[in-house]
Amino acid sequence: MMEIDKNLRLQLQESSSNYLLGVLATDPSEFPFVGEDPDEPVTVMKNSFKLCYFIRPISSQLEPIIELDHYTRETGFSTHYIGFEDAFPRALKLGGFTYTTDMESQIKKVKGMLEGKIVVFRPKISFTSDGKVFKNLDIISLEDGNIALDTEYMPVPIESDRKKFEQSLQDSKLILFHDFHHNMFQPDYVLCEEYLYVFKEGWKKDPGKKNGWLQTAPKDVLKIKVEPSELRAHQVIASPNNLVFIDGDYLIELHERAMAEGENLYSSRGEFSSERALEDELSPVSERQMHDEDIAPIAAAAEGANVRLDSQPLPVTDAQKLEQRFLNDLQKNAVAKRLRYDREDFVNFHISIKTNPLTILSGMSGTGKSQLALLYAKTLGLSKQAGTLLVLPISPSFTEPEDLIGFHNSSTGLYVPSETGLVDFLIHAKNNTSQMHMVIFDEMNLSQVEYWFAPFISLLELDENESYRELKLWSQDAVCHNSAKYPSAITIGDNVIFIGTANMDETTKDFSDRLLDRANIVTPRKMKFIAHKKSIAEAGKPDFSNNEFIALYQNRRTYRSWNFNKDAWSAFNDAEMQFFDELHDIIQKYDKQKGVSFRALERIGLYLNNIPVDEHGNPAIRRQDAMDLQVKQRILTKIRGSAEHFGDLIGSLVAREGTPFNSELFEQFTSELAESISHFTLTNEEIKRKARELHINDYAS
Repeated sequence: MMEIDKNLRLQLQESSSNYLLGVLATDPSEFPFVGEDPDEPVTVMKNSFKLCYFIRPISSQLEPIIELDHYTRETGFSTHYIGFEDAFPRALKLGGFTYTTDMESQIKKVKGMLEGKIVVFRPKISFTSDGKVFKNLDIISLEDGNIALDTEYMPVPIESDRKKFEQSLQDSKLILFHDFHHNMFQPDYVLCEEYLYVFKEGWKKDPGKKNGWLQTAPKDVLKIKVEPSELRAHQVIASPNNLVFIDGDYLIELHERAMAEGENLYSSRGEFSSERALEDELSPVSERQMHDEDIAPIAAAAEGANVRLDSQPLPVTDAQKLEQRFLNDLQKNAVAKRLRYDREDFVNFHISIKTNPLTILSGMSGTGKSQLALLYAKTLGLSKQAGTLLVLPISPSFTEPEDLIGFHNSSTGLYVPSETGLVDFLIHAKNNTSQMHMVIFDEMNLSQVEYWFAPFISLLELDENESYRELKLWSQDAVCHNSAKYPSAITIGDNVIFIGTANMDETTKDFSDRLLDRANIVTPRKMKFIAHKKSIAEAGKPDFSNNEFIALYQNRRTYRSWNFNKDAWSAFNDAEMQFFDELHDIIQKYDKQKGVSFRALERIGLYLNNIPVDEHGNPAIRRQDAMDLQVKQRILTKIRGSAEHFGDLIGSLVAREGTPFNSELFEQFTSELAESISHFTLTNEEIKRKARELHINDYAS
């Protein structure tokens, strides 16, 4: 008897409201084991006089059906659908078809009807009391079409009112796609009038409507005009005016065209040239952005910035303009260096750095994490030559703080600094407090971070303005002959930025909860290879020397003025506090040492309160997106462990796509209270990843 989860069973039964495409199966090795003739796709069922036929799906499958196929893979359960004569609609049934006893004649008629046709059908999943599962179908129509064996069609919903549709996208309002329900994967494409809309991500399912969707990332949506006659040659209509299926290869062609010449929702032009598209990417708020003359008075003070700006902070409004300028320069330099991330990734990285004592860039190897950290430093005007930038590769042999900072030799009475150069660098920062400095710990988890980084973990959490934020080098009671150069302690001020890079593979060490509670774990999203290739052709040369604003960027007072609201707790309303209290209680049920700490929530508040804005107050990241990012970066990073420990907290995900089973976390982040705070798209995707990993390995990282 096959055990099917109750939720999955319900979703499978609801799948009958969806449309799929298929063709008559041709490979006997994939036929279900129900026919008298194992080599024929139309045959008589075993121990029966009932005729059946096998349909191979050629469109992307529904999420619950994919999960069903995973459940039943090892039992020999076929992925094909089984049809019977009563599955044909009345208009397609031939006279005398149902009542004849001439089975050969029936088989010939059915085969003749199905061969060379594309079958539009609805799935019909049923269960017996003894646990058997049947994948049947109801045919809607038969369409002409001889297709290649590897052709796959994708469902594309249709909207009729372009103005209303685009406004709903921009406002993240509810959109009801008729015949495109939640059992389907999020729509990558939508047809509306003569346009095809291309979606990168950002769809959120509305829990109250089974066909309700909200778009949370409208700035990433592109549209392109499609020639109707060209489209007709590659589409199959499933539901007139509501849903079509389009050849996947053709959609890829359209997708590439949209990336190259597509129009975004906020443009008044019909088409974008590559040059204009790149310009808009670098200046996403071009019509609202500050102009050079707005910042000129600040730039004029750059030459004497070290004196005047230290005694008089920049006004907040000017600081906000300058911060926008810095972010634009950062992205422009990144494109020139062939390092491409979404604008949101740059902004997220920047806010994490300016509001947090330690920021760690994490992700797969080879995605440019170290280069991004270096680029940030160079855009600030920091360099090794000026003594304001230190790149420190971490060795697997690092096991104690002395490997990082050195030690006091009691025999010689000398302090011996480590070859890393960190102590000399920190002394330079202490003696040049008006200049920003940055330390990059490259591949910092090749060794257990808590061993060699221990002195910094507690120090960095102290108030940056406190005098006791000191790194101890040697005891004041000891004799140190070179104390003039190496004092017993070094004060670490707010002019030092600490960044780490980390790979997550079998050669690296996990971070402890103690460290994760103090760090923002930023995972930039890898851009598409096609877009990267295009950016290489368009990229100019980076300019880190002629920017008249660099003297301002690297000034400590300027940089710290970008943290314009330090009242972390003012960032939250009562409903949000209640949500995090509930989340804390849920996590505590499984591990009393985990939860939502005061420190973590305070840092989230600082992040939310210090999102860069332009002169009109428009945020660089929407608050609901920022909340989603912070929960993923600061709270979910600590939820890892075995299935025995966290099975019911994280849940289990059998298929790559779908909904985790028995996941208290997923239920919390899809609750009505959660919906009122954020869409939590990234958070829920991370929960799904952990649930999938838990299902496969009995451990979630």
